[in-house]
Amino acid sequence: MKNIQNLDFKYVSKNTIDNLSLHDCYCTKFYYQNNRLVFEMEWIEVLANHPQNPYNKAHSAGISKIELINPKYLLMNKGKYKEWDTLIPIEYTSIEEINNNISTINICETIEILDFDEIKTDSDYCLHVCADYWKNTNYDAIEMKIIYEESIVSFNDLENKSWFEDYE
Repeated sequence: MKNIQNLDFKYVSKNTIDNLSLHDCYCTKFYYQNNRLVFEMEWIEVLANHPQNPYNKAHSAGISKIELINPKYLLMNKGKYKEWDTLIPIEYTSIEEINNNISTINICETIEILDFDEIKTDSDYCLHVCADYWKNTNYDAIEMKIIYEESIVSFNDLENKSWFEDYE
C-alpha cells in the first residue's frame, strides 16, 4: 500500500466518523504523530448520510485516513481469545505511554476492524474499536477506547456501492 502520510485527499471532513461503516475494513497502520492518532485505511465504507456522499446508498472509498485530534485518553488492550467473544488481556497501551515515548510511534499494523462506534460527549468524542490482529501472532485481537477533541476523515473518489447495500 502507498505511503499515505503526505497524500492529498479530494474529500476531507470534520467529525463525520458516525457517517462511516468500518466493519471488515482493514487498517494497515495505526500510529501517533503530531498529537493525532491516525488510522491509515485500505478502504472505508462511506454511508449515504455522509455530507460528501452524493449517492443515496453507501459507497466504498479506497485508501483513506481517519485522524483523532488531541487524544486525551487511550486504553488499548491486546489479547488472545479464550472463547469467541472473551478476550484475555496480554498487554495494555495508554496515551501516557505514547506521550512519554518518541514523537511518532507505530502502534500496530494490519488490523481488521469488527466494531467502530463513536459517541459524542459534552466536550469530546469517545471511540470504541474492536479489531482482529493479523500481523502479530502474540495477539488475536485489540480493543480500544479513545477520547479525543475532534476527528478528520479523508478519502478520494467513491467507488462501488457498499457490499451491505444489497442485503435487506
